[in-house]
Amino acid sequence: MIILYRFGPAWALQDPSPFCLKILYYLQLAGLPFESVTGLGNLRRSPKGKLPFIRDGETVIADS
Repeated sequence: MIILYRFGPAWALQDPSPFCLKILYYLQLAGLPFESVTGLGNLRRSPKGKLPFIRDGETVIADS
């Protein structure tokens, strides 16, 4: 299963980052099963120190 790491909701938006929104909507439109994990604590898990990034099994893909 794909796990999307992103900032989370703010200011009546699903995410304040357009890059996070882009990946979120692409995954929804593609109909792929995924889980969304929110929070700034995920920056430490990111390979480049940025959000969003996805984890698919053992594979981590940074940047959008």
